[in-house]
Amino acid sequence: MPRIIVGAGMLLVLLGCDSGPPLHTVSGTVILKGKAIEGAVVRFMPEGATEGFGGQGVTDATGKYEVIAGNMNQRKGLPAGKYKVVITCLRRPDGSAPDPNVPPIESDAKEHIPEPYSNRRDTPLTATIGSEPATVDFTLPLKMK
Repeated sequence: MPRIIVGAGMLLVLLGCDSGPPLHTVSGTVILKGKAIEGAVVRFMPEGATEGFGGQGVTDATGKYEVIAGNMNQRKGLPAGKYKVVITCLRRPDGSAPDPNVPPIESDAKEHIPEPYSNRRDTPLTATIGSEPATVDFTLPLKMK
């Protein structure tokens, strides 16, 4: 009998670990210099009273991404609120993605997304997520200031 009680208690604890603010689907596209960017990391960082840890998505060959919450559960979406957004994408001199077997410090890959969009402190990119699924597209200008 005690095993059943302990087992039930553990189950309740595990189920409770997934609680938190409700998540809302966030997806979109990243365009740079008129072209879709593949392999860009789009990070949403909560601002002010926004709950949660934020999240990120990685763009596919068509520039599309879908945000995964920044917690251990790998759930899709973000809590409602305001976010600062940073977009980064490392590329080797020939334009290819960095070798995943080479540590970043040893790689010849450099940031492909220009400042200020790739800079956490200076990015002007923001997003407000409501209680409905959101599409947040980013079209970065042809010419940088």
